[in-house]
Amino acid sequence: MGTKFPNWLGDPSFLNMVSIVLKNCKNCFFWPPLGQLTYLKKLEIEGFKGEKVGPEFYGNDSSAIEPRFRSLEYLSFVDMQEWQEWVIFEGEVFPCLRELHIYNCPKLSRGLPNELPSLTKLVIRPCKQLVASFPKAPALQEFNVEAKIQLTSGHYYPSLESIYIDGDGHHSLWSFPLELFPKLKSIRIDNCENLNSFSASEGCHPNLTSLTIYNCPNFVSILSEVTYAPNLISVSNCEKLKSLPEGMHALLPALVNLGLVGCPELESFPEEGLPSNLEELEIFNCDKLFSRRREWRWHSLKKLREFRVGSHCEESRNFPEEAWLPSTLTHLQISSFRNLKLLNGKGFQHLTSLKSLWLQNCNELQCLPEEGLPTSLFELIISGCPLLGKRCEEEKGEDWDKIAAIPYIEINHRPIGSPSGGTHLSQKVVLKVELHNEKSKMKAMKSVAIGGTHLAQLKLTDSVQRGTCSDNLSLRFWNCWWMGRCEVLSRGQVADFGSFFSFNLRGLKSFST
Repeated sequence: MGTKFPNWLGDPSFLNMVSIVLKNCKNCFFWPPLGQLTYLKKLEIEGFKGEKVGPEFYGNDSSAIEPRFRSLEYLSFVDMQEWQEWVIFEGEVFPCLRELHIYNCPKLSRGLPNELPSLTKLVIRPCKQLVASFPKAPALQEFNVEAKIQLTSGHYYPSLESIYIDGDGHHSLWSFPLELFPKLKSIRIDNCENLNSFSASEGCHPNLTSLTIYNCPNFVSILSEVTYAPNLISVSNCEKLKSLPEGMHALLPALVNLGLVGCPELESFPEEGLPSNLEELEIFNCDKLFSRRREWRWHSLKKLREFRVGSHCEESRNFPEEAWLPSTLTHLQISSFRNLKLLNGKGFQHLTSLKSLWLQNCNELQCLPEEGLPTSLFELIISGCPLLGKRCEEEKGEDWDKIAAIPYIEINHRPIGSPSGGTHLSQKVVLKVELHNEKSKMKAMKSVAIGGTHLAQLKLTDSVQRGTCSDNLSLRFWNCWWMGRCEVLSRGQVADFGSFFSFNLRGLKSFST
């Protein structure tokens, strides 16, 4: 193929075409007049080397009154490495466009349609050079952009439910105006250097369920406009955050997940404590906050099940303190304690509900407590702890006897001590089916069938699309059932749920018993 497309492409004789895919036309630098195709609904363009999407893209007759791409609903540009500018048509264009996708166009710096009345989904990832204004799109529901996007005053987005902005160090976003997005359910803002707060003229955002602020070094506070969101369930903040809102226990009664990572200026929790329905708490690299952990009001957190913690604090050599952790914990993760040398046995004795313990990246951690670990423990994961890992080696490690009875043990990503063959059928058995990466040989596995009365744990991830269990499978020993994006799980009958304590089905489409 030469530098131009054949004359018939875009010709009125082909008005009835509804879908076109143009792929890897690397020698073509001139666009066919696709905007003239009246019934075209889907257009996918990939691998072009042209520097500009110009007027010819919309059609040769620039004086025509009718809208261009009048029926187009889906438009994507992918892997256009040399594309720099998108020239916007001055007349009406894309009146029916519902989805716009731009992927991996690293040199694109100018141009984005200003008005897209039917657009419901906008995805731009990653286009780090693109500087554009938020389009006027009243029907927009999902906004997922890795580019330098400017919020335009006067635009209103009554339908937008999800927004993700990665500004790559963008300087123009100072404050996020919540009043423009009354139905937002999920907000994530990454790498916006000057973002310092949220603003809102209205106090209540009843649909908001998730808020994540990542690597926004000047973000200093979560204001009351955000904390009045009664269903907010996930909050994660940044390095200059100085405080959490006073009264958040009352303002966020449904908060179940709170993550604080890399907030070195945060010193304390609100005086009234954290919301009582909190189930998961994550605190990493918040050394000022961790140094005042004795002041934390654990007594109000009667539903807390998971606690993940890590600190470089100098005083954290012996952790946890006696009876400090909530007795309700079922999962405890201790990670990246630079100075931690010993685990305090008295800090574990009251954790009678603890099922899972993760010890990660604690280089100085030397041994397990002399008193041992809670007998309720079902899972022990150790990684990046070289001294401790050696002491826990199967059969020969000095601490092996302290952990030998734990049903599932994993050291440096290698399961150990698991029953094999048919010689230990009276013991609890763990089955893990996981897709670790794209190169895994297991990626071809599409289904798994499970049977047997002593299965203790089942973990399925993205590689397995369908799981079936045999009839009369007893869950008497089951402690945890975790699934990734498995589509279907079906089986005959569950005879006994017994000590079942965790049921996490992410993305499950069907479940029958």
